[in-house]
Amino acid sequence: MRTLTRKLLSLLLVFTMVCAMVPAAMAAGETPEEPETGTETPTEPGTDDPENTCDHKNNNFEYTPNNNGTHKVVCKDCGGIVDDDEACTAASGYESSATGNTYQHWQVCEKCKVEIPSTRTNCTAGAMTCDDTKHWQACTTCKQHMNEADHDTNSQWVATDPNEHWKHCNTCDLDFSKATHDFKYDPSQEKNTDGHGAKCVCGATKTVPHDFSKSYTCECGEVNTAFATSVVITEK
Repeated sequence: MRTLTRKLLSLLLVFTMVCAMVPAAMAAGETPEEPETGTETPTEPGTDDPENTCDHKNNNFEYTPNNNGTHKVVCKDCGGIVDDDEACTAASGYESSATGNTYQHWQVCEKCKVEIPSTRTNCTAGAMTCDDTKHWQACTTCKQHMNEADHDTNSQWVATDPNEHWKHCNTCDLDFSKATHDFKYDPSQEKNTDGHGAKCVCGATKTVPHDFSKSYTCECGEVNTAFATSVVITEK
């Protein structure tokens, strides 16, 4: 009996010693954590940081052109790249240029504000139009003036109409500077008791009645005899 008791006590002692050694052995196999030094490189927010929570809901973006019809979209709030090559969207209206006889127009992106290469094309000349000094053709798309030049009129008026005159360009074949005749007394023309000759700046002539509204003498020198006689009789 004593022998059995001794054996049981020995086994219990061995078991206790083994249990005490297991935690120490496990601790010896682990790699200790290095302390933080404060010099670690932070992960860029919005890109590779799995903990970044910016959802770009403010739509606060910066657009950097790639000069190929696309641009990079960067969120200003978190600095993250939203899209590397978002396609440009053309703004309304056109930009244009003229180099010699070459006229072109194009559209710019409404976001990054640079030219969209695929939209550049040559202008198409529309109908000839003019003002009082020049004529031109407007592009049917961007309205840029093309082939603009001064009128070729030889400084001559067209006076074939009894009421109006105008100038005619020999290049664009358009009429401009149309106006009503303004007849002025012309001493080179004959006069009579009913009227005197008058001439417009365009060269048109006509006979106009004497004007005695301001005096009994017309500007042409004709005297209103009826008025003059009444004055003489009154003075007597």
